[in-house]
Amino acid sequence: MTDATDNGATRNIMIVAGEASGDLHGSNLIKAAVSTCPQLSFFGVGGDKMRLAGCRILFPANELSVMGVQEVFGSLPRIIGRFRELRKVLSGAQKPDLLVLIDFPDFNLRLARVAKANGIPVLYYISPKVWAWRSGRIKTIAERVDRLALIFPFEPQLFLPHGVQAEYVGNPLLDEFAANKPAGDLRQRLGISAERQVVGIFPGSRNSELKYILDSLLETARLLLLEKPDLRFLLPVAPSLSRRFFEQKLAAFGLPIDLVDENIYEVTSACDAVLTVSGTVTLQIALTRTPMAIVYKV
Repeated sequence: MTDATDNGATRNIMIVAGEASGDLHGSNLIKAAVSTCPQLSFFGVGGDKMRLAGCRILFPANELSVMGVQEVFGSLPRIIGRFRELRKVLSGAQKPDLLVLIDFPDFNLRLARVAKANGIPVLYYISPKVWAWRSGRIKTIAERVDRLALIFPFEPQLFLPHGVQAEYVGNPLLDEFAANKPAGDLRQRLGISAERQVVGIFPGSRNSELKYILDSLLETARLLLLEKPDLRFLLPVAPSLSRRFFEQKLAAFGLPIDLVDENIYEVTSACDAVLTVSGTVTLQIALTRTPMAIVYKV
């Protein structure tokens, strides 16, 4: 890959993040890259955090983020249309100098193939979790990706034997946690005594997650409340979601759950335990050493 510090020319980088966690990691990557090489210019797919970091958003990431077979099929025309838009950019006269992909493998590995065919180098940041499932993707990654920036220290050894330049670059959540260590005063601000038990309800950051899992989480909270009427519940509202939606949902269930806007670490540290969806949030909770139960609906 060409080093952007070789000369003062602007380097255009397409970056694609398909989920809220990718938007967070993408924004941090953009800020770090531009602070080192101001001539870098980013455009692509992401959310508000990437936009605020200076990325020109072609379309929002939530247009690609779906969950469940029915929703996938219902969204296919839109997803295919958006893929074709990006393919046109990658094969056009103004194609980028580099394609940066963040997680979201089913979509991004297809983009990597297009970039490879058009001579565009590909950097994959936060690669598919081949050590957890579908290890056969290692071969696909080796064929389509030039360099991997990995967030778990054991991952490079999985890829190096296949000829992929793979480097452990640290886990961005550790940096995020260090920058957002909880003050520990959320209970006091909400008027919750130290003796009272608090359970967090973490439904995720995607509307598709809410559709499939929120009712189950709220029903669980209702059953817990029947068993322990003195329980207090906290539900963090992700910036990508509507607070009004949660207010209406909680009213329908008749549950006394506090909606909070504080960062995930502040909310988690105020809880004795958390009911959560699977995903990046589970590692965020683990960093605060708060017990959790992970809910996944199939």
